[in-house]
Amino acid sequence: MAPSGCFLGVNHDLSMVALKGIVAFEPSAKLVEKALTQLEEMAATNCCTPAMASKFRGTAGFCAHAFWGRVGRAGFGPFRQRQYSDTEPWTLSNSLARSIEYFRVILSQAPRRLLQCSSAKEPLVVIASDAQADPGSQPGCGYMLFDARDGRRAAACCPLAEELLDAWGYGTAVRQEGGNPIAICEAAVIAAAALAEAPTLAGRTVVWFVDNTTALHAFVKGTSANEAVERAAQCVHFLSLKYDFRIWFEFIDSGANWSDGISRELHDDQFAKDHGFRVSTLAVPLQLWSCDLVSLWAGLAA
Repeated sequence: MAPSGCFLGVNHDLSMVALKGIVAFEPSAKLVEKALTQLEEMAATNCCTPAMASKFRGTAGFCAHAFWGRVGRAGFGPFRQRQYSDTEPWTLSNSLARSIEYFRVILSQAPRRLLQCSSAKEPLVVIASDAQADPGSQPGCGYMLFDARDGRRAAACCPLAEELLDAWGYGTAVRQEGGNPIAICEAAVIAAAALAEAPTLAGRTVVWFVDNTTALHAFVKGTSANEAVERAAQCVHFLSLKYDFRIWFEFIDSGANWSDGISRELHDDQFAKDHGFRVSTLAVPLQLWSCDLVSLWAGLAA
């Protein structure tokens, strides 16, 4: 019953319970080093056999329990697939290579997991986001935020630039042939909104409504088969870690989504005017998708 200790490679610290109601967890240095060594071997040999995937999942699984939220578990999908269903050759797939890069960033940072044992002391922040990519129109996106603590009503929107759509593989020609970027547009607005609001969300609990199931599931799991959607989810989890805010993602029907109008009408949305939302222009930085994960982490951490 000591105030701190180590069990199965996970350190715990009870010293903050009395004052803040928080228990802190972090993986032991030895466990992190072991997992990083396994990743370096895979990257150096361009190989991950089912046995190597199983071994890494076993080692990193203990680390994940001590990492902040989904950050520690987001990259396990490709390793699970390699362990149970992939066939030879055992060279690294694109998804495995991305997961290795992801885990190398997270393991090198070794973020502590702070578990709140007491109930939330502040009212919730509620956010609804949406995007549209209707055929024949320029894709657009927006979000609306209500802070139950002080009544703040904020919103932001923008058309999505062609350079972004090109980077996601949905340039004009692809869209004219029937390609629809709606899933990545829905994911991108969540990342952009989280980036814009992160300082105001520090330490808060957020309920976030999303009406696209592909984007919703990606943010719940922290990963996606779509590389661009996955990067948006990683960005939001990184921001949540840095600013210590917690998000509960929830599905909402499109007809009930506050932001359905603002994603189409942008600054002219009547709902925003009728309900007192101050609408600004949203920035969706291309750098969130164009840089590597190490640079993304460093940029957000700064």
